Amino acid sequence: MLAPKTAGRKKRKATSSKRTAPARQKKKAPVTGPRDLLSAVSQTLFSKLIDSPTRVIRKFHADGLPRNGDKSYNLFECLPWLKARWLKDSAIGGRGMEAESTALERQRLANAQRAELDLATRQGQVVELEEIQQQALNWAAEVRRKILSFRTLARKLENRSAVEVEEILSEYSNLILSELSGPIKETKR
Repeated sequence: MLAPKTAGRKKRKATSSKRTAPARQKKKAPVTGPRDLLSAVSQTLFSKLIDSPTRVIRKFHADGLPRNGDKSYNLFECLPWLKARWLKDSAIGGRGMEAESTALERQRLANAQRAELDLATRQGQVVELEEIQQQALNWAAEVRRKILSFRTLARKLENRSAVEVEEILSEYSNLILSELSGPIKETKR
């Protein structure tokens, strides 16, 4: 015997062409001020406020971040908890607010020192390293020239007594030292 074609199929419910009314949403308590807005913040908004992904918020919740019964966050309870958490993390070597504050302070100090150095350079209180190196080279060349000038002194010392030689050498040495202690002359290369 042949079975009817509808035997293996599931029966469909008859649907009417009329749409059903949308499900009623729960009425929320009226917002009376900013305190109410800040005491019921969604997880998405809270993650944007503290600039962290929602997975971090979930980890914080697992670690004890306070949360409302409707799964929203009360900023008046959460912000002190986060501050304590970040301070604790920074105390044990983590990257919390205190560590960032220290880094910002170091950066401000470095910027202030750089500005002071620029000002001192413009006022002529600081000399560039290259300029000092050039002056040292000039001074060394001058010392070399003075030492080599002792050769001419040998002719003056011929046939002189020990007292006269000592007097001439002392005078010549004082002259060289006074010349070297004065301003350094530029030597041409």
